[in-house]
Amino acid sequence: MLIRILIDTCDLCTSFALFGESVLVASRQLVESFHFKQESTKSAEVISAGERSGHGGLTVYEIEYALDSTRGGMKRIFSAAFVASRKLYLLNIAYSDAQEKPLDSQTRTVLEQVLHSFDSV
Repeated sequence: MLIRILIDTCDLCTSFALFGESVLVASRQLVESFHFKQESTKSAEVISAGERSGHGGLTVYEIEYALDSTRGGMKRIFSAAFVASRKLYLLNIAYSDAQEKPLDSQTRTVLEQVLHSFDSV
């Protein structure tokens, strides 16, 4: 399992909310187009995408997708993103979701708890 947090300045936007529902549509297209541009990608499928209210009223966008690649096999990716103080905060959790050891409900619950805790600066 790999957990990665990225914080970057976001000069062009102050909030994802400015873009509304298009963020969710774009996230699906981004996942699929980004991964298919990489030679190692065999398939990428969005499982779910949504938004929730975070600490202090922040809008947090979440996406879960499955990725199959020649480098690392099947992975389940859980991502969350929000903008605060003109900075983009992004959390990615990658779990190796191989047939020999598929994602079980207990592990999924823990990963979702980590994902849902990502909602404040």
